[in-house]
Amino acid sequence: MSAALANQKKTGGADVVKNDILKMLPTLGKGQFVGAVSDKLDAVVEEVLVTGKAGSVTITLGIEPDGLDENKEVSRIRVKPKLKAKLPDRFIADSQFFVSHGGALTRQNPEQIESPALGGGVE
Repeated sequence: MSAALANQKKTGGADVVKNDILKMLPTLGKGQFVGAVSDKLDAVVEEVLVTGKAGSVTITLGIEPDGLDENKEVSRIRVKPKLKAKLPDRFIADSQFFVSHGGALTRQNPEQIESPALGGGVE
């Protein structure tokens, strides 16, 4: 933080700098981040409505120094936006399979005798 900014914040004066997240968000990722957040939000809301279970959208802003001035003070900050969505799990029923003699999974019981009258086996 520059000495001037640090001093402004310490003094609590009228010219204390505040960062406005609402102005900053639309500029992240060359304007693409807000659209990505909206897309994730829509997807989570849709799944919550379908499943009746909770989901979430998490926005993380990584902030790190990215440049020093001639006095070796931070003069530039890099903001790294990250977006995660957790969709609620949909119920998917279990399936049962038989195991063939060779170890392959199959829907047909390999031990079942096939009847030609029912369309199986050789006539």
